[in-house]
Amino acid sequence: MKPRKAFVFSSLPEDKKRAVLGADFIRERKKAAALSSSSSESESSSPSATQLEEDLAGSLKESAVQKDVQVSADKNNKKEEEKSKSKKVARQQRQQDEEEDGEQRERRQRKYLDVLITFLLVVLGLMTRFYSWEFPKEVVFDEQHFGKFASWYLRGEYYVDIHPPFAKLLITLVAKFGGYDGSWDFDATDRLYEGNFCLWLRFLPVFCGSLLPAIMYLSARAMHISPSVAALAGWMVLCDNSVLTETQYILTDGVLFFFDLLTICLTFKANSKTALSPAWFFWMFLTGCSLGCATSIKFTAMGVFALVGVHQILVLFRLFPTRSIKVTLFDTFCRGLLILLPFVVIFFGSFVVHLLWLPFEGDGDAFMTREFRARLLTKNGAQKTPLDDDYEGVIPLTMFESVKELIKTMHEVNIGLRATHPFSSTWDQWILDQCKALLFWQKNKLGYGSWIYCVGNPVVWIGTALFGVLGWVIVYFLSSLHSLLSLIEYSSLGSDSSASLFTSVQDEILDTQDLVLIERRLIAAKKTLLKKSKSNNASGAPRRSFLGHL
Repeated sequence: MKPRKAFVFSSLPEDKKRAVLGADFIRERKKAAALSSSSSESESSSPSATQLEEDLAGSLKESAVQKDVQVSADKNNKKEEEKSKSKKVARQQRQQDEEEDGEQRERRQRKYLDVLITFLLVVLGLMTRFYSWEFPKEVVFDEQHFGKFASWYLRGEYYVDIHPPFAKLLITLVAKFGGYDGSWDFDATDRLYEGNFCLWLRFLPVFCGSLLPAIMYLSARAMHISPSVAALAGWMVLCDNSVLTETQYILTDGVLFFFDLLTICLTFKANSKTALSPAWFFWMFLTGCSLGCATSIKFTAMGVFALVGVHQILVLFRLFPTRSIKVTLFDTFCRGLLILLPFVVIFFGSFVVHLLWLPFEGDGDAFMTREFRARLLTKNGAQKTPLDDDYEGVIPLTMFESVKELIKTMHEVNIGLRATHPFSSTWDQWILDQCKALLFWQKNKLGYGSWIYCVGNPVVWIGTALFGVLGWVIVYFLSSLHSLLSLIEYSSLGSDSSASLFTSVQDEILDTQDLVLIERRLIAAKKTLLKKSKSNNASGAPRRSFLGHL
């Protein structure tokens, strides 16, 4: 019988140690008795029953001990595995939390950068636009017309203009808040202003012009343009001479530029949100409101209306393959409702306010029909009746009919204009800043002269025309090339999952034109492949890379 190993006995608990010692004592006594037995029995080759019993008991005890040791070792190994697994899960969770914290930190940094640049552009815009905004204290260029419109509003005398009334109403409201009563006649240019009421009339265009650089920056950021390029766009608007001149006097162009840019900014901001989400509904409704304000200032803003419409159609086409027809139709209905409803309300509402604010006869009566003039009051405030000789049997128009006739008359007057302007230019001359410099104001005194011209900054205009579209194309293809080369680099890691991921993203790049979607997809792919590359490097697998500098 083989001797028992010491390490087995030492690893036993106390109760089992006592049992083993007792069994050994009994076994030794039986062995001594067996030695003193007869010689016939000692010479027998077959073992006795007692010896067999002892051997069987010993082997059973030894197997039981080994079994207990193995169970204890298995428990220890299981605990170690669970402990290592929990550590691995905790490490992965910590890495995920660190990545999420890093992304949130990057988003906060970009947000702070946007706020800082926007604030700086607003401050610079206010400084450049309100600097010497009282000079000259005379009627400049078309201030003769728009100042006269404000005076007629405050006196309630009806007039007709070729442009919708929204901006003129806003300018009049600000002037009325400043105390202007409409008593001053803008009968000629170069006439000196009496008092400071002209500053209140100039305030809204100057203020809207001050915000244009910041809105240009925000519009570019809404298009997912980098902060540096977006800041350059805002700086170009800030330094443009024509924009500065157009927004420093009693003109509606500054207000028009403000709502045009704001509409572009809002439509891209709305489509950056998840479609049919609460944020998307909010920004899309603001887009319709801003579009209604822009179109209610000048009919030239219909170009922005077309831009918004084309943008929404392109977005719907891009989302169509990923959604059902029912969802697409509902999305189209919501877009149309959120844009067209506020547009129609603001556009026609501005004409309603225009008519309510002009109840008396004025210089615009000659353009209107007798039915329209029948609703106007006389200069003494008397209501016209069918008993009057000029209006016998004439029924005054309702408000809806009056708005309809007013829009029709404005369109006919606008189409009927055939007069030319000495400073007029063709559309192609504006592209490269070859248009004629528009003289706003001049003053000659003692051989010296002062002039105010509206002319574009050649660096801004020519640079935008020559390098704007071309630069966008170059950046687009370079970005796509960079993305493909980066994917080739990460696909060289050699794993099947990396190759499949590379193929899926490559197909997505070839199928879509949305750079933002491509960028997001690439970021996710790079993170996944980088994790796998780290694990391969940790296991000693070589990594083939030839585009690490990218």
